[in-house]
Amino acid sequence: MVRCGRKIGIAVIILLIALTAVIMMAGARVVYGDSGDVDKAGVPDRIESHAEVFDAEGLITPAEKAEIEAELQKSYDKYNVNAYVIITTNIGMSDDYEGYLERKWTSLPDRNSVILLIGFKSDDHVYIIRSYGEENAEKKLSTNRLQKIQDDMEADMKQYNFAEASLIYAKDVYKYLGKYDAVYDDNLFLKWWFDLLIIFVICTIIFMFSAMGAGQSDDVTPVTYLNRNKSRVVNGFDRYIRTSVSRVKINTDSGSRGGGGFSGGGGHSSGGRGF
Repeated sequence: MVRCGRKIGIAVIILLIALTAVIMMAGARVVYGDSGDVDKAGVPDRIESHAEVFDAEGLITPAEKAEIEAELQKSYDKYNVNAYVIITTNIGMSDDYEGYLERKWTSLPDRNSVILLIGFKSDDHVYIIRSYGEENAEKKLSTNRLQKIQDDMEADMKQYNFAEASLIYAKDVYKYLGKYDAVYDDNLFLKWWFDLLIIFVICTIIFMFSAMGAGQSDDVTPVTYLNRNKSRVVNGFDRYIRTSVSRVKINTDSGSRGGGGFSGGGGHSSGGRGF
């Protein structure tokens, strides 16, 4: 009986050790891998939705999640751009978050996409926005615009108000998708203050010429002393002076204008920012 009890005890201990090893292996799964159904950030290896918030740790409420997803859905419905938010405590500034997003992008139903990643790893926080594709997402969501979205989110991110920050992200993405292509952001003619300056200069010039004309007095000319009843033309002739010829060089180099740094499927990144 004693030996039997010992054998049973040893068997139970071995079973517990094996079970613990399995649990530890599952918990040690690398967050950047794509094996299995769901990665450690709580995101499916194969994403089927077009607009979704992934929050495995429950850092925002279901009501907040629904509100954000409704805003994200607008970008897909109107501009055919997939929009996502990933909130996780398993990714931080010191991790390869760019590589993680690159892998997630390859699993999306449509490459024309934008993703916000909020990494809330202990004492190692980061948030980053990436846009991918060759259509609206990449043309409208440039690095500069993504950084502006980050700026709008910054105050809420520093307060750990992830729901409000994600909502700002969703609304800003929709706003920029509705604007002209990002390549024209530096075009002065699209700046309201530049247009106003041109109007002011033109009005000033017109006013100056009008004032000069109104203040002019009658000038004395040869016609002033001309007796129209007795004066006549007695002779006339034309004198050839010279011929002027000017040459203008025609530039036949068509070249190519700058395109804002678009790079195929590589997309744009706001860059990781701590909070």
